[in-house]
Amino acid sequence: MYNIAVLGAGIVGVSTAVNIQKKLPGAKVRVISDRFDQDTTSWGAGGIFLPTTTRIQGLDEARLKKYAKDAWDQYSSIATSELACETGIQVVSGYVLFKQEPQIPLYADYVYSFRKMTKDELERQKLSDYNYGFYVQTLVVTVKKYYPWLLKRQKDNYNLNNSNADTNSILQRCERLVPAVKVVHNYGHGSNGIILSWGSSLEALQLIISSLSSKSKL
Repeated sequence: MYNIAVLGAGIVGVSTAVNIQKKLPGAKVRVISDRFDQDTTSWGAGGIFLPTTTRIQGLDEARLKKYAKDAWDQYSSIATSELACETGIQVVSGYVLFKQEPQIPLYADYVYSFRKMTKDELERQKLSDYNYGFYVQTLVVTVKKYYPWLLKRQKDNYNLNNSNADTNSILQRCERLVPAVKVVHNYGHGSNGIILSWGSSLEALQLIISSLSSKSKL
């Protein structure tokens, strides 16, 4: 049986743990963190699906698009199901306004509806500094509902009370760079963390599977 530890219990960490457990049901997956639920940064974050290429530095556009597509597929399937209310993932619409003429954004390929605002729509906003805009029908993720639902899918394999033995063991092995311990990093999402968490967690899962297939221990 594989032992896999996920360090950090924000949306990214829990999404990664859930995907590992789904793909590797025989593995022991434990989420270790000093903060859960409302104590995480994710808890107070907004989750409107409007990812752009400018919010994550150092990530090529092809990977960003894959993260966005995988995330959209997950969230939209929930938003149109009986789980929408429980998870807090809902369809919303509105305007995105700009002072300077923008490029067509990344999310235009995924959202339910996207178009440039008409002159009449812009004038009705009565904001003279904003001369450009898009009308968008997209999704919003209410973290205070989605996070607890996601955490339950981890089947209680998380640790609310930190085990010093577990924590010290993991840190010591990582710090010494023991060859048998493989570390997969999945962080640095910036303001796109909530929206892209599911997509990036799927890539992290593939890296873990690749590591296991090379007969390394996690």
